[in-house]
Amino acid sequence: MRRPRNSSRCHGARADSRALPAPIRSHQDKIFRFVAGSDASATGRTRTAPAADSQREQLRFAWFTCQDWLINHWDALDLLAAEDDLDFTVHVGDYVYETVGAKFQAGVAEPAHQAIRLPDGVALGDGSVYANTLDDYRTLYRTYRGDARLQTVHARFPLIAIWDDHEFSDDCWQDHQTYTNANTQQTARRRGASQAWVEYMPVDFGGSSNCAPSSSGARRASSAPRRPRGGRTRSGTRRRPGRSGATRSR
Repeated sequence: MRRPRNSSRCHGARADSRALPAPIRSHQDKIFRFVAGSDASATGRTRTAPAADSQREQLRFAWFTCQDWLINHWDALDLLAAEDDLDFTVHVGDYVYETVGAKFQAGVAEPAHQAIRLPDGVALGDGSVYANTLDDYRTLYRTYRGDARLQTVHARFPLIAIWDDHEFSDDCWQDHQTYTNANTQQTARRRGASQAWVEYMPVDFGGSSNCAPSSSGARRASSAPRRPRGGRTRSGTRRRPGRSGATRSR
């Protein structure tokens, strides 16, 4: 593990599997943990990507999405964690929801979760509150990552992370919010949302294993796993509860 150049502003530990010798880094299961002083993380397992020129007869992965903190069915993550032959997982977006208390979030379906309070949240006319600052978005990711079932999935499988709209703002357009017809431009808010996503997700921007600032205002970071290469994939069929699925490629 490499220490971030600015650890006070980087909210995650990262390791890059490409630093491993070539013979032991291609398509192998690896056991890992992070140690900082006297503190140690839980032990995790990942699987490195196959070599770029390899031929795969089979590829199996699971995907999930739209994990609203209060109303979606997080018990589905237990089923996902029970899988034992996945090459990787894919989160196709809405890893967090930037609003709390919105009408579509009414009706608690997840009894293990308490309501989220955003430190700098802004109230909307319908009584909901939306994340507005970097601290707000960090609060969302820190809270979501506190769920033991989600932690288990992250500890068992590589994750390919893709964002959708709620990582910033519902039905957003670039850095414009669309809660009202004003379509207000909120560049600082957009940057805070993107920075928090980079800090908490295992994303790869091409070789930098730190959270140093980039010109866009987000952090540049690198982390294994990367997207496995080779083989054809078929899109999964959405299944409920929990909007997760598994796909096998041959």
